[in-house]
Amino acid sequence: MDTTSYHLSAEVPIKSVHYLEWLGLAAKAGGGTRQSKAAIVRALVNVAMRLEIDVAGVVTPAELEQRIWLAIERRTRTAGILPERTVTTVPAATPSTTGEDTVR
Repeated sequence: MDTTSYHLSAEVPIKSVHYLEWLGLAAKAGGGTRQSKAAIVRALVNVAMRLEIDVAGVVTPAELEQRIWLAIERRTRTAGILPERTVTTVPAATPSTTGEDTVR
């Protein structure tokens, strides 16, 4: 495993930051240890790297999110976790027009 680190800054909505903080604290409340926002994001990236996400032709973040959901569905279906079904679209999150809910 490569242990080289790279500092990454990402602009995310404040709602997402609150969710990451809550998730980290929920781990502790459940008997584990508090997980940092960075540790949670690293874990999510590690999971995404194991998915076969088709990004060909993606133009918007909403399309990318849809492709990620499709990859998760394919993965869980092939693992026998989900029954076969028709894939439906996942509603995209609506970005703030004022930018007030964004943290740098």
